[in-house]
Amino acid sequence: MAEIKKSEAEKLEIGLVRLRHHSTNQQLKGLAYLGRMGQLAQPAVPSILELGKSENPQIRKMVTLVLGEIGEPVDLVVPALIERLSDSDMGISHRAGVALSELIYSRPEAHVLLQSRMSTCEQAMRDRIESLVLNRLSRQAA
Repeated sequence: MAEIKKSEAEKLEIGLVRLRHHSTNQQLKGLAYLGRMGQLAQPAVPSILELGKSENPQIRKMVTLVLGEIGEPVDLVVPALIERLSDSDMGISHRAGVALSELIYSRPEAHVLLQSRMSTCEQAMRDRIESLVLNRLSRQAA
C-alpha cells in the first residue's frame, strides 16, 4: 500500500493542535514536531512564543530550542532569544545563546537586528552577547 504524504499545512496543523493541548507531554511533542519542520513551521512562531511564557522550564527550554531550529521570522525569533538569555534556568539561557550565535552566523539580518537590540540591553547582557558572538566566530575560524 502506498504511503500517503501529509501536506505541509496538515503537518503544521498537527503541531499547532498539540501546542494547544492541556498536557505538557503533548505540548512538548508539538514543539518537537514543529522544530523538525524547520523553517516550514514559521507560521507557528506566534503560538510557540505564547507557549514560551509558561512557568514550566521544560516547555521554555523546548521553545528556545525550537525557535533556534525554525530561525524565522528573524524579527520575532531574535528578540525572543535575547529575552531568554536572562531566564533563571541556566540551561535555557545557554540554549538561547547557542541559538543566537548560530542565527547571527547564518543570517546577516539576524546579526543586524541583534546589534540594533543591544543598544537597549543592560551592560551585562551586552557583554554576554558579545562573548557568545566571539566564541562562535573563534570556533568557525578553527
